Amino acid sequence: MRRTLLALLPSLAVGTSFATAPARALAQSAPSATPAGAPAAPVTFPDSPFGRLAARMIEAINSGDSATVARFAGEHLGRDPRGRSPAALARMLVTLQRQSGGLVVERARMAGSAIRLISEAKTGGRWLGMELDAETGDTTRIASVLAMPMPPHGMRLPPALWSTDSTLGDDRIASLIRERVKQAADSDRFSGIVLVAHGDRVLVHDVYGWADRERGVRNTKATPFATASLGKTFTGVAIGQLVAAGKLRWDDTLANVLPEYPNREAARQVTVRQLLTHTAGVPDVFLSGRFKGGQAYASNTEVLATFADAPLNGNVGKSFDYSNGGFVTLAAIVERLSGMTFGDYLRRHVFEPSGMQVACGTPAVGYARWSELDPLGVEPRRP
Repeated sequence: MRRTLLALLPSLAVGTSFATAPARALAQSAPSATPAGAPAAPVTFPDSPFGRLAARMIEAINSGDSATVARFAGEHLGRDPRGRSPAALARMLVTLQRQSGGLVVERARMAGSAIRLISEAKTGGRWLGMELDAETGDTTRIASVLAMPMPPHGMRLPPALWSTDSTLGDDRIASLIRERVKQAADSDRFSGIVLVAHGDRVLVHDVYGWADRERGVRNTKATPFATASLGKTFTGVAIGQLVAAGKLRWDDTLANVLPEYPNREAARQVTVRQLLTHTAGVPDVFLSGRFKGGQAYASNTEVLATFADAPLNGNVGKSFDYSNGGFVTLAAIVERLSGMTFGDYLRRHVFEPSGMQVACGTPAVGYARWSELDPLGVEPRRP
């Protein structure tokens, strides 16, 4: 069977870093089904200094006054361990107020030292999951605000069945799939290719959306797509091969194997093992204003210059913190030790030996909603 890999990006994920444990937990924290017409129980915030601070943040958002939100942010937002500045977090909260018209909190609970909130926007019927983390040793300041738009369907009631007919034929199944996918495409929730088969018969093979909206290029059945964070698997394989070949050790520091890493102090601390396990505290490339998502970089070393001079976050060597920047760093290590581009290394040492056929050509531009700029997910997707 022919296997096709659609792109060679080592680590770039679609959207913000919501492939994280907090994001998955937020999704699992959604309110359970509520009978139609039943009054919602009042939400009680945790009875603690940080719980009361979370309630004050919601009060500021619900004030209808952006100056009140900005004032709260100035008094109570600290530096995010993921690298976002208090000013960036403040802008996100002001945007959230504008988009939502205020929030109705449906659930508030502690998760370790963090608080997780599930809320419905007062306007637009949108839902939002949030996780707030306090600064270490200071529960009067919020160090991190994670926001995740959540699908409105199924938040209170089970989503409606596509059909209650248990004897659907292939043609009707194909029609239902096309109908639902078109709804998603028309509302900017899907762009790409849909392929559905039953046995040897192809039921649906349709294309939607733009490969490059700015250049007017639409997707086709031959359009290659970026693999996003699936590429981290191949980055890990490449690092393992270099270790097996004796060119690298798991506990080598960046100072040993990547002396050009921009933050020299961090290079003396961070190990290959920490990078692979998302415990290195390397800042996220996507949160750097200098990284340009639509730009073609010659190497991963070149990408390092756009974000890796920033300080490490507070989780260095301590806890898991999903890091795209860490895997850009690993790809740069592969380039330095092999003397090849990351893509050429993967072709020669991973894809060809495993019989994988790699699709060539420029992949479709990835369009995502970035929670820092669009916390409720209501604006057009951005490159």
